[in-house]
Amino acid sequence: MPIDFSLLDVQLAPIPRTSDDVGYLREHVREFISRVDAQEELATQRVLPLPFGTWNVACHLQPADLVLKLSPWGSRHEADFLQAATATGAAVPRFITYGVVPDDVLPGASYVLMEYIERSVAAGPLFERGALTAPQLLAMGTDAGATLARIHAVAFPYVRSFDTPQPDWGACLGLWELAETPLFDRALLARFEHALSDCGYRERTHGTLAHSDASPHNILVDEDSHAFRALIDPGPEIVSSPMYDLAYAAQPWIYGGAYLERVVAGYQAAGGTLHARDFAISLLCVAYRQSQWGGAARGDVRAYLEQDVLPLLDA
Repeated sequence: MPIDFSLLDVQLAPIPRTSDDVGYLREHVREFISRVDAQEELATQRVLPLPFGTWNVACHLQPADLVLKLSPWGSRHEADFLQAATATGAAVPRFITYGVVPDDVLPGASYVLMEYIERSVAAGPLFERGALTAPQLLAMGTDAGATLARIHAVAFPYVRSFDTPQPDWGACLGLWELAETPLFDRALLARFEHALSDCGYRERTHGTLAHSDASPHNILVDEDSHAFRALIDPGPEIVSSPMYDLAYAAQPWIYGGAYLERVVAGYQAAGGTLHARDFAISLLCVAYRQSQWGGAARGDVRAYLEQDVLPLLDA
């Protein structure tokens, strides 16, 4: 029986072409899916589109009831994260398998197969359109913190970004060569540099398993109750600073101070250790990196850093 790809066209149509490799993957997505289907003997009948990011293609395969995520570059980082996180009992999609899709143009094209979590939606868009109530948001923050605590229980004698071991946190998080941004002017950048140097934040060479992108956009919630279901789609720094991971999840200048408090409370209740100074520095790191990418350059973010973060470094 031929695979029904009809709904996939609707999802792919509005996605901008971000690179030649991604463009090629999307233009030939039916062939890639068909190759995976044959390699894994899935007997796929229908492909349902899932929201996916700038650099991949994700879909729901039926009747196997699995998520297939295709990448043009062959990184194992998501597969390795899911496999390690699943072993901790953390709420992430269960890892099924990883493989490479033979292709002359994209010899590194790869895929991850994982559990499909039914009746779930991403929390980020719900938050942005005001569809999450305050209690729902805070309950989700508690569960996100608890999930990160379980993930951070896995320690490594190195740090890693994508598939590449890094010499230290500074290299992993891009913190060795600082420059002014629309948010970090000369004065704030100097405070940031001093904080990093004072405690040797950048020089540390060991890390824990980390998600590195645990904002509500990568949290699945129940489509009706909006209760937390799972953490998905890890960022590249999968072995890194646990406090950076926690700070990225909290982002109080977006989700509010109460959300930060609940993320931290859930983290501690599940056995995670809060290192207050590292956490404060990590909030600066998150704001700095976001401002490098054109985000977080608002007056309220600067005010939050000055009023709620910098004083913690002086305590």
